[in-house]
Amino acid sequence: MYTKIIQFGNSKGVIIPSSVLKNLDLSVGDHLEIKTANSKITLEKAYEELEIKLADVFSNYEKEHGPIKNDPVREVSWGKKRGNEEW
Repeated sequence: MYTKIIQFGNSKGVIIPSSVLKNLDLSVGDHLEIKTANSKITLEKAYEELEIKLADVFSNYEKEHGPIKNDPVREVSWGKKRGNEEW
């Protein structure tokens, strides 16, 4: 089976026939990992892993709540009670 590189605006793309997408269980919007080696291009379905880094989670903390103190016990306001939480 053959296809060709085509122009999409400023980008280039390759048409993947519907039969190939169906055989590989791929759909529009799926992410693909592109690998190249020995003059070959390999496309594989990308299974994205959720990677959360603690530094990223708290990157804006000081901007929003002020400097972090070395106080081992610091009360944090989580906002008004919603639902049936017990405080």
